[in-house]
Amino acid sequence: MLQSYVNCEYPLSGGEIKNIRSSRLYRLSDSIAGLFHHYGLNSPEMINAWENRNSYAVQTDFSFLEGNEKWQRTLWEIIFGKDSCYLHPGQIISGILTGKYSLPDIDKKLSFSDHRF
Repeated sequence: MLQSYVNCEYPLSGGEIKNIRSSRLYRLSDSIAGLFHHYGLNSPEMINAWENRNSYAVQTDFSFLEGNEKWQRTLWEIIFGKDSCYLHPGQIISGILTGKYSLPDIDKKLSFSDHRF
């Protein structure tokens, strides 16, 4: 379903398809980034389950969401897994609060809801 949305599978000229694909891919990526940003800040129990390679949906009353959670958890692990160089907002905040990180130790630009550090 996502692939047909991004690929714009209906007849248009080549240039129109390219523009629509770029726009749709950008909007989809932006939506997923916003969702993960929200999860990183507001869903520590779910993220903790994911970081321990468990399903949060199965452990809670949200088991009906297990199918949706699976692709999100897989993508989250690819982006923020143990071998990743990326930190999600919850890791950064937790690391600062526990003394694991101080702001000068974090060599990446940080952005929290349009505030840059």
